[in-house]
Amino acid sequence: KNKVFVLSGSCGDRMKEKRPEVGRICSELADVVVITTDETYTEDPLDVIEDVWKGIDESQCEAHKILDRKDAITFLLGKAEPGDAVILCGMGSYPFMQTREGIVPWNEQEIVKEILRS
Repeated sequence: KNKVFVLSGSCGDRMKEKRPEVGRICSELADVVVITTDETYTEDPLDVIEDVWKGIDESQCEAHKILDRKDAITFLLGKAEPGDAVILCGMGSYPFMQTREGIVPWNEQEIVKEILRS
């Protein structure tokens, strides 16, 4: 009855061939998947998300694309119920996110706490 929720994405500027594999693994192992922005460096974040999405099998999971990572976390936490597992992949220990616009301060642990408090 309990569900597994996964938030994932992929880095930009490297290992493009692994992106669909990330999507495939997420859709095989999770009940609900959100593909979102990770550190995209110089790449367009939408392009990276679309590359990961190519591996998603929507017949195996409920899947969503949400560009803004904080919005994606908010969405996922809002869907989860007591007893569900929520897994946020990729940015949990990083103090910043590298994007085309430059370095963005990022503290996923604090963001999650803020969302859960509201």
